[in-house]
Amino acid sequence: MGSPENYENIFSTVDNEALENPELDSRFLETQKVSKSSSPRGVDVKKVNDSKDNTVILSNQHVSATQISADKDMFDLDDLLPILGEFGRYQKQLLWFICLPACLPCGFCAFNQLFMSNTPSHWCNIPELGTLNMTMRKIIAIPTVGFDLVCDYDIYPTIGLVALNAGGPVGVYMFGSLNDRFGRRLSFFACLATLITGASLSATANTFWIWAATRIIVGLTIPAIYQIPFIISLELVGPNYRSFVTVMTCTFYTMGLCMLAGVTYYIQEWRTLALVTSLPFSIYFLYWW
Repeated sequence: MGSPENYENIFSTVDNEALENPELDSRFLETQKVSKSSSPRGVDVKKVNDSKDNTVILSNQHVSATQISADKDMFDLDDLLPILGEFGRYQKQLLWFICLPACLPCGFCAFNQLFMSNTPSHWCNIPELGTLNMTMRKIIAIPTVGFDLVCDYDIYPTIGLVALNAGGPVGVYMFGSLNDRFGRRLSFFACLATLITGASLSATANTFWIWAATRIIVGLTIPAIYQIPFIISLELVGPNYRSFVTVMTCTFYTMGLCMLAGVTYYIQEWRTLALVTSLPFSIYFLYWW
């Protein structure tokens, strides 16, 4: 049996813990009550009950004070940006030199496949050649495009587009998760690396099905390669400038499409086109610094 002074110290410690921990088990408080009533000092039960009520009241006050303090620490970025500057020097440099140029690859790589799988004018059956032997027919009908995507294979370009678009929903989820876990910068560079890798593999494909598989890899980055810089732009400018930023990102995406038309006018060989419309964007890796 301990001394009365020891009991008093124990009870004081328990009361302090109850004040600091509002979720203290009620059964522990009941144990405290019984222990006090059986102590050598004969603590009155009524006092214990009153102390318990005061503990609950003080605990509720402690929770309320904690919630108020947490609410004061939280703030909305939209309320802070008008004070710091909605479209200052930093936001302008970020928009014009990083975010808007980063919207260009999506326009190139989303539509260059239409030119890569273009089907030229052709004839599947020429009655006038019926009198020629098979050797002459093969010489006349030598394929002029890769994979011979004509006649019975004219559905293959559509299959290629399906492969490209099949990767989109998966890529949006995958790179969206990277956004939330590791930040926008790492997610953008992972997306850019995937895009360049897939496009380079497309240029080296020897069969149609390998080429279609590489287009799935490219499809993973569309439209994620466009969404990431777009989100960065919107997050860091004030509410009054977000409409302007949205218009500008759409404008740069359209500029990418217009530039693609000029590139395909001069480069019509599909393997070269796949490289020219992807490898130059490797310069964006300099954005890491």
